[in-house]
Amino acid sequence: MGMNIGNMEKMLKFANNDDIVIIKADGGGDAVCFMFESPSK
Repeated sequence: MGMNIGNMEKMLKFANNDDIVIIKADGGGDAVCFMFESPSK
């Protein structure tokens, strides 16, 4: 799986310092899902 690091950096900037970031890819590797969870909310 290849991913543009610049685009990944843009996505990760949405996370706060205490957030949990989960990155999932489907079996074919065509899509990636970024989930941001806040422990305080």
